[in-house]
Amino acid sequence: MTLDFAPLSAEDLPLMTHLWADPAVIRYTSVERPCTSQQARLRFDALLDAQRRAGRGTLFRVICSGTPCGVVGCLPLGRDGRRFAMFYQFDPAFWGKGIGKAAVGWLVRRMRSGWPRAVLEAEVVRENTASVRILEGAGFVLSGVRPAVFVRNGAASDLLCYRLAF
Repeated sequence: MTLDFAPLSAEDLPLMTHLWADPAVIRYTSVERPCTSQQARLRFDALLDAQRRAGRGTLFRVICSGTPCGVVGCLPLGRDGRRFAMFYQFDPAFWGKGIGKAAVGWLVRRMRSGWPRAVLEAEVVRENTASVRILEGAGFVLSGVRPAVFVRNGAASDLLCYRLAF
């Protein structure tokens, strides 16, 4: 499967609306419930605003053999331009094919070349073992645990905090 990447833009609203409306995609994310079109637009506008603040592209549509299949990106944290929160989301039809691993690897290389002194951070729900493997495979190191702070359907889970410094 061939992967291509394009800067996230206004034309990606339908993709993001599709992803954020899927309970499987948002299961381990900060999106608590499937989004309506209006909610997705507000979230998407906030993502694009964060990218503008970064000054350079940090959010990307992932294209799998010509089909948009997800998003990978780094949101700026703070004002120093050195800390970023990494995230990724993919359509379940593309899960289990190594796309997450490849996309995160690509993003890490891009961030390393564009922001050579950056720190990438990511939080993962303990039960999301696929994301744990992706992050650790890309060189992220466990830097802490936030016990029982992720709550879904009345059940609390730990958030694992990962970090990658260049």
